[in-house]
Amino acid sequence: MQASSAAEIPADEVASVLRALIYFDLFAHPLGEEELRRFAFWQTPGLLKALKQKGWISNQAGYFSLPGREHLIKERLNEGQRVRNSRRKARQMAGIIASFPFVRGVGLSGSLSKQRMEKGGDLDFFVVTTPGRLWIARTLLMLFKKVLLLNSHKYFCLNYFVDERHLSMPEQNRYIATELASLIPLYGTALYEELLKANEWTTQYLGPLPPPDRSLLLRPRRRPLKKRCEIILNRLGGERLDHFLCWQTWRYRRQKFATMSAAEFKEAFDTSRTRSRHHPRNFNARVEAQFKKACAHYEQQWGLILREEN
Repeated sequence: MQASSAAEIPADEVASVLRALIYFDLFAHPLGEEELRRFAFWQTPGLLKALKQKGWISNQAGYFSLPGREHLIKERLNEGQRVRNSRRKARQMAGIIASFPFVRGVGLSGSLSKQRMEKGGDLDFFVVTTPGRLWIARTLLMLFKKVLLLNSHKYFCLNYFVDERHLSMPEQNRYIATELASLIPLYGTALYEELLKANEWTTQYLGPLPPPDRSLLLRPRRRPLKKRCEIILNRLGGERLDHFLCWQTWRYRRQKFATMSAAEFKEAFDTSRTRSRHHPRNFNARVEAQFKKACAHYEQQWGLILREEN
């Protein structure tokens, strides 16, 4: 198929593709064409070929990168076996997480959800819980990690919890949109669909999302012990216990990160009855700042408008 001429290429499609490659270049991560279609939106035939001819993107071994960053493609190819091994481990760990009381959904997030895994990298999970029981579920999972896993983050990194009635993300930016779009459902398929529906704003950054990767979904199974534990915890005053654990976690976090200003603490942590976010290094804000800076650099170099209006 013949590549489109520069005059025929819609500027918004060019910007969408380049923004996706610039964003993932912050993580030293080239993208395959299928991945580009998840994180960018274009319909013009031959668009990628035209951008390559203009010298705005590079293409090797089925992966696309920014010019001068072709060495990252080789590095990604070398990660293949590590990614496959880590995906199997993630599915095993998701089975453990799903067995805990009040857990209703588990998704794989972080670098592995984007088919990337560095040596010594973590497995990150997004967890959905029963309303009013988020902090009970989180506390039990944290105790399991600290006691039985010796506080290991390698296979059990739980940075984000929401309850199933509050699936809409309060933060709306490219970072959150990308995390939602790349989330791999492991347990609770129906909740995953509700999560995407509650965050349709992601299309402002990425366009319509293609079907998710369902290859790691756990098989449905009865969990009688989990159900019995939930009954017992509810009878012991589940609502009051959940409120107490939420308050204790907020107090612990505020004491531990006392040097943070109130604004910094609010941006790095979410400690409410409906949500728990634990990002002490404020990764979201740092990525957004780096992305804007990189877009400004390429705007000047290529004479394009890449910064997002949203």
